[in-house]
Amino acid sequence: MKLKRMKFNNMFYLVFLLSLTISASCSKDEEDEQEFSIIGTWNIDKVAVWWEDNTTGELIEGPDGGLNTGTIVFNEDKTGTWTDTQEGEVSSITWELYNNQLTIAMEDDPGIQWTIAEKSNESLSLTYQKLTGNTLEKREIDLSKLN
Repeated sequence: MKLKRMKFNNMFYLVFLLSLTISASCSKDEEDEQEFSIIGTWNIDKVAVWWEDNTTGELIEGPDGGLNTGTIVFNEDKTGTWTDTQEGEVSSITWELYNNQLTIAMEDDPGIQWTIAEKSNESLSLTYQKLTGNTLEKREIDLSKLN
């Protein structure tokens, strides 16, 4: 009887410790995900656009782009502005963030769905690809948070 009780107690403690470990690791993942916030003003550090032949991988045109080309402001109400300092234009935007996909729409444009390649509270790297026939358009944007 005493041996059965010891086995039960040992098993109970093992299950208890495992459940603590699992809940602690889940909490850490949730905290990491909650720590990232896109809300604020982001500097557009780098923009690159180029086109490749999808069958051969050969460069067709580009890369075009620039450094420090403006800012993007993401407001809490999922609106914001995209300021292009090279062209001297300011556009109103709406945005939606879901998992690692960020959709940004400018005024009457349906928007582009960007894939978040890397993110932290200080920097954000976005990529986009669109295949039209055999031409693959690729875009990359690197952002750094200003506030």
